This record gives sequence, C-alpha cells and structure tokens, in this order.
Amino acid sequence: MAIKRKSLEFIHSVLDNEGESNTELLDLGNSYIRGDGIGYIEENYEMDGFTYTDNGHGSKKVNIISKQYFTALGYNHTSIDLNGREDSLVIDLRYPITDSEYDLVNKFDFILDIGTAEHIDNQYMAFKNIHNMSKVGGIFIHTLPREKYWMGYCKYKYNLKFFEDLASYNDYEILELKIDDEKDILCSIRKTEPIDFMKKSDFDKLPLVTETGEFNDRDLYPYAYK
Repeated sequence: MAIKRKSLEFIHSVLDNEGESNTELLDLGNSYIRGDGIGYIEENYEMDGFTYTDNGHGSKKVNIISKQYFTALGYNHTSIDLNGREDSLVIDLRYPITDSEYDLVNKFDFILDIGTAEHIDNQYMAFKNIHNMSKVGGIFIHTLPREKYWMGYCKYKYNLKFFEDLASYNDYEILELKIDDEKDILCSIRKTEPIDFMKKSDFDKLPLVTETGEFNDRDLYPYAYK
C-alpha cells in the first residue's frame, strides 16, 4: 500500500501527540512511502539509512519501505500482508486472528489502515480483527475511500456516519474524523474499553457502502484470491 504526504501528515498528527518510542505499531499491508510522502520525509527528517526501492519499471528513489521508516522513529513495527514481503506476517484478515497464531491479540498501541480495509471481502472480520489486536487505549488510524469516489477501484467505500456508528457501538473515542479532498475519509479512533467487538447483526446495520460492478482488486492483489 502506498503512503503519500497527506496520509503521512495525518499519521504524524496522531503519533507526534500520542506516540512514544518502543511502542507497538501494526501496519495493515506491506506499505511503502512514495511520491510526495518522500518529500515530506525529506523536509522533516534525516534521510540517511533508508533503502529506496524502484517501482518495477527502473525508476529509482520511488519508494521507502515503511518498516524502515517507522522503526527509525523508534516504533516496534509489525506488518500484515498476504504477499509476505518485507517480513510481513502472512495473515488473511478475512478470518479471525487468535492468540495462538502470532500473539497479536491486545498487542498494539497503533494500527495503521492506510488503504487496506476496503480490499478485504469480510468487512466485519476486518474491523473485528483491528479491535482485537489493539490494546485498550490503542489508536486506529484509517485513511479509506469515500463513497461515490474511487469508482472501479475497490468494492467497499465509507462515509462519516459509518465511523460515528462504529465508535458508538464499541465505545470508541473519535479523535479526528474528516473528509480530505472530497474523496478520502481520514479517521483516528481510540479503543477505550476492554469489551468484545460489536455483534455482526449490529455491524450489518452500519452504513457501509458496497459498490457493484467490476473492480481491479483481483488484478492488483491476485494472491488475495487464491
């Protein structure tokens, strides 16, 4: 997943106020910082020691591996991705994550969902897994596609009320919830109580938008459909 400037600025608006070194950070997706996100880092941080990767077309200095970046900032970084790259744990978020698997339950102080949840074809389990992997007091940082935009890109889209209702059902504290450039939802949420995630029958009442038609998920992420 690509992290660009606006997503990185939003991440830092939370981490810089709430984060401490040696805290546990989970990245949903084997993500890379690219484009104007690299410019953001160049403006604010020393760049020495980062490994650049290309985009497969011979263009250099395209991506910085997120694991290197967040580790350099002092976070204990873990990533989950079915592609298994950059030491990501190969875990399918469509299915329940249990303690016996990788000891991920109630572990993380921060969970980054920068364009991942919209590709998971079991929305209830995706958000339940996020809930279960977070510590009480942990913060989820979402940047996800807004309804009526990103047509043909992914099956699931979101709106502000989805996150408002999600927070209400689970006693979350919304730290920030806004629309960015009309087409993206930016949301940071704190898990405040040691309670079970909402029932599926209640989750199904949330105003999650399911687009119909053809999507390029299968082309972009063929390993997720094996």
